[in-house]
Amino acid sequence: NLLTSKNIRGTIQINGCLKNKNNFNGLLSIKNIEFINHNNQKQKELNLHVKTDNQNIEIDFLEGIMQGKIKYSGNKKEALNYFKHFVSSVYNPNLNKKNKNNFNNQLLYTDLKILDFNIVSELFKPLNSLVLNSGTYFNVNINNLDSNNYIQLKSPSLKYKEFVFKNINLNIEPDFKSNFKIEEISHPYLNSLFDFKLQSQKNHETGNVQSNWKQKNNDSLISGSFNTQIYFHEDQVNFSLLNLNLLILNKPWKLNENSNGWYNNYSFGVNDFKLKNQNQEIYINGIYSQQSKDTLLIKLHR
Repeated sequence: NLLTSKNIRGTIQINGCLKNKNNFNGLLSIKNIEFINHNNQKQKELNLHVKTDNQNIEIDFLEGIMQGKIKYSGNKKEALNYFKHFVSSVYNPNLNKKNKNNFNNQLLYTDLKILDFNIVSELFKPLNSLVLNSGTYFNVNINNLDSNNYIQLKSPSLKYKEFVFKNINLNIEPDFKSNFKIEEISHPYLNSLFDFKLQSQKNHETGNVQSNWKQKNNDSLISGSFNTQIYFHEDQVNFSLLNLNLLILNKPWKLNENSNGWYNNYSFGVNDFKLKNQNQEIYINGIYSQQSKDTLLIKLHR
């Protein structure tokens, strides 16, 4: 049910030993995969090698719609958890210190250049709405024995359904350091956003997150900026919203008072968030969690 009706043909060569369903020792070579359209014409091809044993997986994309390498060393069952742990530790540095020993000598590395992702997204139904343009780079280096870790994505264009994102540049590093830029976000029925930026950085035990974006049209739907101070604790992150300015339907909205809150693995809380525009006010206060006793109140006063 995951595949579309697009036809595929190619050659698979196996050289090795399959010991059980989770352990293949040897080389799996998938050569000259061709994606065929309804007129039986070859559209694109892919050539890759897969090598795996108890602790390592290596995939080499030799030519075709993708080029580069993916490598993982460690417990295969923990691969996804290891990636999720790194992303979580970026925004909660204490999490990395606390749980680092749970992943012994693990490495996740990718260096991919995507020449044509459209064929892949057309082939797999969950990706049908996603289009990455040629020239997209996706690089990952996550090694729990190395401090030089990062996730990088650069793409001239990404399209999801009717949204188009131009010139994406994403860089994530440990210890609350990230940089995310998009030149333009457009939609056929919405005003475009320009120069979207989101940055975070850490200084000792506190961090800072700031963002800004704008619209060039006079009938601006929404544009603005915000600045947030972050405080790191062992099991929780607290934040204080220092500045928030929005222009919604050409009307200025400003933060009335410094609002604060927190988030952890179990809940998200906000204290006295007040956003005002003359005699209008948006008020948010409370806790969002899986506990039925917790409530998050949202009010609009006129």
